[in-house]
Amino acid sequence: MKKKTLVISAISISHIIAGSALFMKYQDDDSQVVNPTGVPHMSGYLNGDKSLWFDASVVNGQQFESASYPKEVAAYIKNEYRISPKKVSEIEAEENSK
Repeated sequence: MKKKTLVISAISISHIIAGSALFMKYQDDDSQVVNPTGVPHMSGYLNGDKSLWFDASVVNGQQFESASYPKEVAAYIKNEYRISPKKVSEIEAEENSK
């Protein structure tokens, strides 16, 4: 009975260690830094492919202020989260119509 308990304990400990190692690996894939202006930035890459990088600034810890990424990453962004840039004249027309 003691041998069975020892084996189960050893297996459990090894699973905890392996899980912790995987967690730390994925934590290293995405990093958050605060730039000199005080705006937090998150950066990382998709699906383990470092050519699919991204960098985004976060406002209030909830919303993205801006993001930069290569055009290949755009295919992974859901339509409802895509932002189409506006021309200055379009913004002025919207502001004047208010």
